[in-house]
Amino acid sequence: MKVILLQDVPKVGHKYEVKEIADGYARNFLLPRGLAEMATEARVRALEAKRAAAQKKQAEQEEALRKAFARLHGQSVHLAAPANERGHLFRGIKAEDIAKALSEKCGVAVDARHIMRQEPIKETGEYEIPLAHGEAQARVTLFVKAEG
Repeated sequence: MKVILLQDVPKVGHKYEVKEIADGYARNFLLPRGLAEMATEARVRALEAKRAAAQKKQAEQEEALRKAFARLHGQSVHLAAPANERGHLFRGIKAEDIAKALSEKCGVAVDARHIMRQEPIKETGEYEIPLAHGEAQARVTLFVKAEG
């Protein structure tokens, strides 16, 4: 029986794939749990249209992100955080904090997964922050200073 998977199913396939599945497995497991639907010609055509639209949207997002990284390259961002007199921060600055600051300052939606720095920043100072998504790359300078 041909089905369209509505979710990723381990050892079967990924979301929106059309698969040939044993009748009993499809009727007794996949269909009742909402993991798949019968693959009729109309549903397959609708799936192809949905897949094409999703690919077009993803390509547009990739292009917008590439342009955003080009604008961000070389920019600098200042963050203030509570620190002791030696410059040690009380709370580390994580990728999410950097992404939020970049989004606010530059008006570009940057996700934390685009920031290639893994460990949190725990000292005041100047840091080079690499950004990457696919082939798009940028470097941003982050200045961390003590708050207050």
